[in-house]
Order: sequence, then C-alpha cells, then structure tokens
Amino acid sequence: MISIIIPVYNLEHYIDQCLNTVLSQTFKNYEVIVVDDCSTDKTLDIVETFLPRFDGRLKIHQLKKNSNDGGATPKNFGLKFSRGKYVLFLDGDDLLISTALEHFHDAAEEFKADLVFTEKFFQFNDRGLIPEKHELHLHNQVPNPVDKPTLVEDDTAEKIRQYIGGKIIGFHWNKLIRRDFLIEHGIEFSKMPIRHDAIFSFECYYLARAVKIPDVTNIYRLNRLGSNSLRQDLSEKQLRRWIQDTLLGVKTLYEFSKTLEFFTDHVSILYDVIRWHLQSNFNLMIKRSYSKFS
Repeated sequence: MISIIIPVYNLEHYIDQCLNTVLSQTFKNYEVIVVDDCSTDKTLDIVETFLPRFDGRLKIHQLKKNSNDGGATPKNFGLKFSRGKYVLFLDGDDLLISTALEHFHDAAEEFKADLVFTEKFFQFNDRGLIPEKHELHLHNQVPNPVDKPTLVEDDTAEKIRQYIGGKIIGFHWNKLIRRDFLIEHGIEFSKMPIRHDAIFSFECYYLARAVKIPDVTNIYRLNRLGSNSLRQDLSEKQLRRWIQDTLLGVKTLYEFSKTLEFFTDHVSILYDVIRWHLQSNFNLMIKRSYSKFS
C-alpha cells in the first residue's frame, strides 16, 4: 500500500483538483492522509466532502496551531499516522498523472528500492483551473533522461555530485519512498519554510537504494495565485528568518554528516554540499524577493 501525505493550508481553490487526480489513479491500493495546518478558509470543509468518495481511504488530521514552517511539520505528522509500505508526499496544489502510483510502485517492487524518482515533470502557469494539454510544458532535469527504470549506481561521491550539480530533482513530490527506510534512518523534514524538501531529498538519495524511472508522474503548478513564493520585497524580519532557516539547513546537513564515515574521509565533499545549500538558498531568495533585479 502507498500512503499519500498531503499537507494543506488555505488551498480552498486547489485541493479539490489535487484530490481528484488521486481518485483517478490506476493503482488503487493507497490511503490518503490530509494534514491541515490550521487553514482559515474552506479547505477543510472541501476535503471533508471527499470522504465518501474515498471509501474509508481518506484520513483527515488538523494541527492544533499553525506550524509556519512551509509544510514540514504537517508532513512529519502525517508520516507518523501512515500505514503504507511506501509514502508519497504531495503538495495540495499539485497534480498527479493517473498512472503515477502504478509506475512508482512497479519500479519499487521490481528493484526492491528505498526510493523511486522521476527526472521530468509537466509544469504550467497557474490561472486557478485544471490546465489544458496545450498549457503543459515538459521539464527535463537532465539532458538524457533514462528510457527505462534504472538502478542508481552505488557510488557515494558520484551520487553527491549528481545531486548538488542539479541532476536530481530536489522536490519531495516526485518521489516514492519506502516508509521503513525513513523510520530506520530517522529522516524527516527540517522545520524551516525554505527548501526543507531539498535537504530531505538529499538525505534520502544519499542513503537509499534508488531507482529513476522515465515516466512523467507529476504536474507542477508555477506561480500559484496568492502564493507566498511569488516575488515580493523582503522586510527585515523576513530576511532575518530566511537567513535563520538557511543556517538551520547548514546545521542539519552537518549533523547528518557526523553519522556517516564517508564525510569523515571526504571533508572537502561535505564543504561542497554546504556550499551548494548556501548558494541555492540565497539565489532563490534574490529570485523570489527582488523583482527589480529580474
């Protein structure tokens, strides 16, 4: 079984679209865990209307207070209540291709994988509606994506170079992960709004028996209307928070490295990882925040 964990916060205009793509899946052995991060709109009411349609496979949880960490806490919370052999973390404003779970699951079972991921996905500019086919644009993460499910070579240094070199998509929603693998290694999302999925995915990719598949499984919504990720000038308070979260990411990576003998013998590679994190965070901060520079 696959546990689909969906964190939501004020997604009343999108959550029905997301859940409908889950209902359309050709693979039916799944459960859905929606974790509401104290929404103030009708998100929770809309999710509740889906309960009969999921025939007991939809569970709803609500946090006692808003986490203000970009969904990290709801995802970790949902994992605790999951029962599936595999988990898929899906943002409540994004969409799945109808064969996504089937392709993920088939590859995971065939290769006995801890992690299955894609190298490409569809994306579209949001206008509040389900996109038409002509609005979808294929995003390839690498120049020559695989044409069949392929086991990633177990070369630690090369895996790290691939990841920090941008050849592995750092999002969490294009990955199926074995639940016991996460529990055994104590992997969870760091409680910071900015790029916690990139660090989470790095830890998973580093440790996992991983398989990449050629299938397009996800449709990613760009520039969601009303999203905090849209460009806006940062206040001093927001800038301080961004820097604080960036440093928390450095600490998380350093604590992770201390548990691994590889980094003891390859300190320079650890520095490369931390440099990647710092550069990526600050590049994203400038891109999102200072429209006059772009």
